[in-house]
Order: sequence, then structure tokens, then C-alpha cells
Amino acid sequence: MKNTMMIAICIILMFLLNGCEDERITKIEISPISEINIHSIASTKQIQGRLKAQIGNYMNDDAQQKIEWVSTNPAVAIVSNKERNSYELDYIVKADIKMLSEGTTEIYAKTTDGSVESGRVKVICGLRTIKEQTTPYDKSPIAKLELSKIGDIIVKSGKEPSALSVKLSTANGLYKNHDAIEKIKWVSTCPEVAEVSSKTPEGYSLDYSVNAKITMHSEGITEIYAQTVDGSIVSNTVKLIYGNKFNIEDTVDYDVANYIAKKLKYPTQTSKELYKARPSYVMKDRTVFVYQDNTRGSNVKVTETTINGKTVKAKGMIHTFTENGMDAQCNFSLELEYNDDFTESKIISETYGAPELILPELN
Repeated sequence: MKNTMMIAICIILMFLLNGCEDERITKIEISPISEINIHSIASTKQIQGRLKAQIGNYMNDDAQQKIEWVSTNPAVAIVSNKERNSYELDYIVKADIKMLSEGTTEIYAKTTDGSVESGRVKVICGLRTIKEQTTPYDKSPIAKLELSKIGDIIVKSGKEPSALSVKLSTANGLYKNHDAIEKIKWVSTCPEVAEVSSKTPEGYSLDYSVNAKITMHSEGITEIYAQTVDGSIVSNTVKLIYGNKFNIEDTVDYDVANYIAKKLKYPTQTSKELYKARPSYVMKDRTVFVYQDNTRGSNVKVTETTINGKTVKAKGMIHTFTENGMDAQCNFSLELEYNDDFTESKIISETYGAPELILPELN
């Protein structure tokens, strides 16, 4: 009996002293188990694994060296061990998932000898891919294309055009598929002036809208529209006018308003703060100020433009308010001389009339 008890005690002592070395990982449970979404490139999300032994949790402190993390599509996302803090549990291993490109992959953990593998979790990378994977498709065909612009797109020399997009609609409403960009072809009637193509969205984008990428080449005029790839549906057309000399009146409007705005100077900072002053109108060689609420200011409008070669005469008015809040206007006349491409100008002469009240019409 004594011999039996001694043997049992020895076995228990051996287990307590050496049991950890004899433990084997028998199961790996990872979390989260639901799919993981990562929105942008270089962003990371954390995943962790719980290591199980034959009885209870794996309690050795070498867990980090026993586990490898795997991404089935490393071009989309990679996964790597995360350093364990001293206060963390021995049987928990953590890893960082880093997005490299849009797409999907699966992440799982396994022992270094390959004998035990965890379950797999799906990782969806990129907002576009997330939308494709999580939003149901609408099978309705495109029935209408509508550009975001109606009037002309006027681009000054050396400047970039304003944004342009096309809205896709079906017979049931807005187009709901994620493949809109593949459905649209942009057309420029004069590609030597500007070429147009679909702009690949960066981050979040609307399913029913496709943005245009306009590449300017030379000054001139072209027309732009969008159509379905098969040409069955065509949008409205906008005219793109590139270059000051191709749109002299708009150039003059801009230059005159900019010139007069520079002549309208604020009074002293103290007066501005005290009276909420706004510049009102120019009168000959001096600036006249009226005091009014900051939400109301001067508005310059060119009403008549006469072009004679590179010399331009512009007439117009400055719409303003009196200190009593009544509408008033100051008429002006400017003469400008431009260079050959209408990118630079100088003022030859300028006159400003006295301010006139704008009286309400009587019935």
C-alpha cells in the first residue's frame, strides 16, 4: 500500500513539475468569428486566438512561438503576430491584419507543425468591396443618364475644370448596382482639347453616380456627354470652353469683379468690429463705406461688354446697401487692354457714379 501511494505521489509531482512541457495544443479558437471589414489601405484590425490543451487552456508561455497566422490572399491583406504584453494571458495570441489592396481574403491560425488549424474568418477590404459584398444588387437596366451640369463648363487658362458626374437611373429609380463605372463610357467630341474618362472612386462613392476625369490638352471648345457602353442610352451634352480668349465675356466679368473687389477696402479693425462694417461702393478716387450686418455685402455685376480686338469696355453696377439698410447701386465703367491670349489685362480708364437708391416699384 505504501509503495502504491509513493508511486502516485511521484506521478503527481512529475506532472506538476513537467506537465507543462508535455502539454500539446489541441484546438485554436479565433475571434471575432464574423467577417471583418477594413475600409482603407494600410489600416489594421486585430484578431486573436485562444489556445486549448487536452485539459483546459494551453498554459505555457511559449504560445507565441507555437502559432502561425495565415492570409489566403496576401495581396489583399497580410497578418502578423502581435507582441504579447507580460500581463496578458499565456493562452491568448494576437495578430494584426493589414489591408494592402481592395478585395477579400480569409485569415486563420495554425500550429507551426501544421497539426492544428483554427476556423477561418472572412476579411473584406475596401469600401467598394464591402458594398459589393454586403448590398444586394438591382438587376434593372439603365434607362436614363443625367449629367450633373446643365450649362457650359467654362475653364480659365491654366485652371482645372469643375467636377462633372453622371447620374444613372432605371425605370424603378436610381441605379443600385456597384458596377456603374463599368457601364459608362465618356465622350469628348474634340479630344485634342480635352479627353474624358471615368474616374476611379477613392473611398466611399454613390452606386448611381460616376465621376468624370477630364484631362485638358489645349485651349478650345469641346462637347462632353456620357453613354452606356453599348451606346443605347445617351446623356445630355455640356459644352466645355477652355481658355480666356474663347470666352472673353466671362473673363472680363471675372477680371472686373476681382479688380473692384480689391478697391473695396475695410475700414480700421476697430470700426469693423464695432459696426460690423462692410465695404460698399467705390466713388471716384475714394472708397465709401456703409455700416451693416456682415451677412450683407457688395455685389459687382457687368451689364454690358464691348470688345474691340484686345480692348474691352465694361459697364455695370455695384449693388450695395445704405447704412439704413436700403438697396442702392453705384454705376461704373471700365476700359481694359488685354494681351493676345487674354490672360493678363491693365486698366486704361475707370469711372464711378454717385450711389443711387433702388426704390421699390409702386403698383
